Amino acid sequence: MIKITVTGSHLDGFTAAELSWASANTEVQIGRVFERPDGWRIELFADDAPLDVPLDEFVGHLQKAKEALLPYINRIGTNPPSGLTPAAMSLWLMTKADGTAMGTKVEW
Repeated sequence: MIKITVTGSHLDGFTAAELSWASANTEVQIGRVFERPDGWRIELFADDAPLDVPLDEFVGHLQKAKEALLPYINRIGTNPPSGLTPAAMSLWLMTKADGTAMGTKVEW
């Protein structure tokens, strides 16, 4: 089963949807989807353990990951407010169009 987790890391400077493959015994990071000023990107993670992920399921989840990011208005990471702490930068990246970040109303 593929899982999608949305993250907003101040180290990356953009919001990403991370994909992981979960089985009964393990969970392995596969990659992440994110948007940059020049378009949508996917970063695939290499791992020592070979995975047998069904192609159609993987491609469908790439689209779901992209769709999961659409509500995040600062997902590209351009023009953040000046003086943000690392924690505030992460919240700014996680701000949705409804004015909330991680379920809390925020103002920038």
